[in-house]
Amino acid sequence: MKLNLSFFTPIALTMVTVLNIANAQKAHKNPFTLVYEGAIAENVDGKVNIHPVTYTIKDITIAANVYTPPNYNHAQKYPAIVIAHPNGGVKEQVAGLYAQRLAEQGYITITADAAYQGGSGGTPRNVDKPANRIEDIYAMGDFIAQYKGVDTAKLGLLGICGGGGYSLKAAQADKRFKAIATISMFNSGVVRRNGFMNSQYSTIQERLEQASNARAIEAAGGEVLYAATAEWSDEMADKMPFDLYREGHYYYNRTHAHPNSTFRYTMSSLIDLMTWDASTNMDLINQPLLMIAGSKADTYYMTDNTFSKATNAKRKELFLINGATHIETYWKPEYVSQAVNKLVSFYQANLFSKTTEQEIIDLSKQKWQWMADKNADVLDELFHEKSMFVHMGGSWGKEQELDIIKSGGIHYKKTDIHEVSVNIMGNTAILLNKITLLAVVGGNEVTNPFMVTEVYLKEGEKWVLGSLSFTKLLNP
Repeated sequence: MKLNLSFFTPIALTMVTVLNIANAQKAHKNPFTLVYEGAIAENVDGKVNIHPVTYTIKDITIAANVYTPPNYNHAQKYPAIVIAHPNGGVKEQVAGLYAQRLAEQGYITITADAAYQGGSGGTPRNVDKPANRIEDIYAMGDFIAQYKGVDTAKLGLLGICGGGGYSLKAAQADKRFKAIATISMFNSGVVRRNGFMNSQYSTIQERLEQASNARAIEAAGGEVLYAATAEWSDEMADKMPFDLYREGHYYYNRTHAHPNSTFRYTMSSLIDLMTWDASTNMDLINQPLLMIAGSKADTYYMTDNTFSKATNAKRKELFLINGATHIETYWKPEYVSQAVNKLVSFYQANLFSKTTEQEIIDLSKQKWQWMADKNADVLDELFHEKSMFVHMGGSWGKEQELDIIKSGGIHYKKTDIHEVSVNIMGNTAILLNKITLLAVVGGNEVTNPFMVTEVYLKEGEKWVLGSLSFTKLLNP
């Protein structure tokens, strides 16, 4: 899609410039230039504190913020989360918001401006190469691992938007990160190559030619050329067909503007971007994985595609925030709270050591919820290919069980667990659940007490369900 440059009248451009200046002044009202709602304005004893820090990647100075939890004591040990910011974003925007909210829950968090971007050093400015962004994440891990009070055995990773795609790639290789989460993941390479929602297939070779020429000019000592340099008026944004770009304009240029934030990047970066894909080698992620997206996000197709390729994740979950668009997960209080609550639950479940018995109990409990939600895609990963299911009305294999769940033939509506026990025998776990099951069968609600026998098998780094059998109890 091409922009209609007729919108760029002198008056429109003057209005855009004035608004940008006003928002830059707004950022400077906060002593840490934070622009998100509820941002820290001063460090107070007993509350979350923010600590601006710097370190280097080779000879480039990186600007970062470390957030410490309430009543932080460096003699104690805390879990830590590395947070990667969106494309065009900086640490003072959405990345800072989630860093602060997770710190409120007891985590030490760090978010840094990417090298060549924001408050970090590096020239030319706004180089945007995947290898650099991934190294940014490794380096945040390096720095926070040395920070006083950090328990390096409890290090998590969170990537937002483009930072989500780069976090997935970083986690494929860096196993210091024990639990991986993304919010509104954006696959930068695929979009730079194919266009958003595959809208620019026809110009791929033309844009690669432009990027190649830009690199040649740089190599010869000439001018550094930039992509995405247009200044948008509100009128232009309102005419955009995509929520991502329309709402992104208002977030980055109006409500949460920061003077270090910009959409532009060096044209030569496209050589690297257009040949990169966050979704390749997803089978290398063997850590627990949580991917969060808005149910109305027009970027959801990227999360869905990438999630499906994480075939070896120890545990994985796709969490949709009902009603949210991509940009609304950056700032809207009810959506941010849902994301934070889910993140805290995820990190607590996966960063803190637990016995194998507890791991099986938690997996069984989660399975009941997936069955209630008719989440057949996740259950497909959980159920062994040769798994068997024994019900009062018969027994069958994986394919029929999944079909029954998807169709609602049996809707496992609500499971109350009364007693549970687990026996581990090598790579086999047998779990006994005494439950009361409220199910919808043939359109009728029925409640029955059962003793459920579940057999789990360990394959590689994860447990899969081999058998699920229901035995009806005479007495509840």
